[in-house]
Amino acid sequence: VVFTQEKDGFAQAELHKGSAKVAALSISDTNANPSAREKYRSATRKIAGHPFAANGSQGSAILVADRYQVQIRSLQPAFTAADRESWLEKFNLDTLKK
Repeated sequence: VVFTQEKDGFAQAELHKGSAKVAALSISDTNANPSAREKYRSATRKIAGHPFAANGSQGSAILVADRYQVQIRSLQPAFTAADRESWLEKFNLDTLKK
């Protein structure tokens, strides 16, 4: 995992496998963009107890504590939806809630 951007309310990292970038991982505070939370209101699925939303065919995201969007985008076709969901569970979500 290589961090590529960090600023108030946002952090992004890239997941590398060998020399290839396979996914982009990000956490953003939706306080500055409350409309970003709307897609989670009708979520029927949860990951690690948090509402889940697909972001197109290459993205998966959850909303933590009704505030923090944790998202993973595939950068390689081999990094599947199942891989994205597995990585969402690897974030320290309990700490993020606090």
